[in-house]
Amino acid sequence: MTDDDWSMIITKIIPQNAEPIDDILEDFDVRRTSDGACILPDNGWYSGQKAFQDPSTVCIGVRVDGDNIDTSDLSMKLATMALEKEVVPIIFSRGDYAGMEKFGFRVEKISGKTEAERQLCEEQLKHFWNMSVVI
Repeated sequence: MTDDDWSMIITKIIPQNAEPIDDILEDFDVRRTSDGACILPDNGWYSGQKAFQDPSTVCIGVRVDGDNIDTSDLSMKLATMALEKEVVPIIFSRGDYAGMEKFGFRVEKISGKTEAERQLCEEQLKHFWNMSVVI
């Protein structure tokens, strides 16, 4: 992402919540009409394709767990860090929504029924995004 992209994201970060429209969209949301379980990709998930490897892009993983975080504050910190340090934060979330999608962040859902499966999913995502740091 460019400096302009991050600057645009920063201008959109506000602490207010958006007006809920779930009742209007629920018929179209798969997560509301199914059990919401994700299928963990097997070891050949990438079908032989190369992982995301742009040598000019540095990605870091950021674990977001729970509903008790201030997503607007965290989003502002991550966006300014991305702009200053020229890194791309990738959000790892174990829930259906991380709350940071609305600001334009890339959010990856960590799936799996057991802790071992969730750890394997995270390892696959780290490999795909070519990242060595997850905070």
